[in-house]
Amino acid sequence: MKKQITLLFLTAIFSICATTLFAQANPDKTKKVQMAIIREVIQTTSYTYLHVKIDADLQWLAVPLATFKSGDTCYFTGGLVMPDFTSKELNRTFDKVIFLEGVSKTAEEGKTPGLGAPAHGTKSKPEKLETRIEPAAGGISIGELYKNKELYNGKTVKIRGKVMKFKPSIMSRNWGHLQDGTSTDGKFDLTVTLKSTLTVGDIVTVEGKVTINKDFGSGYFFEVLMEEGVVK
Repeated sequence: MKKQITLLFLTAIFSICATTLFAQANPDKTKKVQMAIIREVIQTTSYTYLHVKIDADLQWLAVPLATFKSGDTCYFTGGLVMPDFTSKELNRTFDKVIFLEGVSKTAEEGKTPGLGAPAHGTKSKPEKLETRIEPAAGGISIGELYKNKELYNGKTVKIRGKVMKFKPSIMSRNWGHLQDGTSTDGKFDLTVTLKSTLTVGDIVTVEGKVTINKDFGSGYFFEVLMEEGVVK
């Protein structure tokens, strides 16, 4: 009888572990559309902070500059949660801020995946730059970087490209997207993190360390990322 009980116990434990491992290996990628009622709006140079009520909870959202007013209803999906986030411009530390690329005014539009902070594969695919930009002296192209990402992993490289997008002050760093007209397997947009600012439309040379398969959690994953970039 004791052997049977022990066997049943071990079987139950194995079942629980197997279920957990399956869930980790096969995460549910569906995300619920959140409805939020705006209670307060704070505008800064780069972001609009929205103090909202979601069900019975109060939350802070941060989106690129947008026009909202108290009492408006908005919808969103996903987002990058930043605990203990400090806004230098506001000289204020929030207990938690959910960073988004935008919010919508209808639930249907709110179903669009990838409304979140900078991350590869969580937003709509960017348009490819058609003009070819030659690499900097001693540098490589973005296509070459993607083609041989394992070779460059952990190494410092130099990339010359056009600034397609720039977002400041997220996770204590600035974020830029570069393109040079080259690609590998349809991958042509390189995300870089840096302390300096970039201007969209400028052609710049950035030197930084390559990191592959960078996962910040919450679905924000970068196949290739240049970190600690310095503008040359």
